[in-house]
Amino acid sequence: MGAMHTIPLPGTPVKLSRLAFGTASLHHLASTRRRADLLRTAFDHGITHFDTSPYYGDGIGERALAALGAAGTVATKVGLYPRG
Repeated sequence: MGAMHTIPLPGTPVKLSRLAFGTASLHHLASTRRRADLLRTAFDHGITHFDTSPYYGDGIGERALAALGAAGTVATKVGLYPRG
């Protein structure tokens, strides 16, 4: 398998993997271990850019990425939570 292509983030020294891994569905995996294995496999195949949000599975994607501890880039979204 060839190396993942990267693209520069204009105006910065940061390079992004050409493909991003979206974490919106990680909460469908039943265990922390399965989520970690999936993220590690993506990272091992050169995907180093991850898309996440605190709204995805109540933050499961963000916590899974933090636990991975690998160097990469993250795109996230924020907003206002409804009053409850």
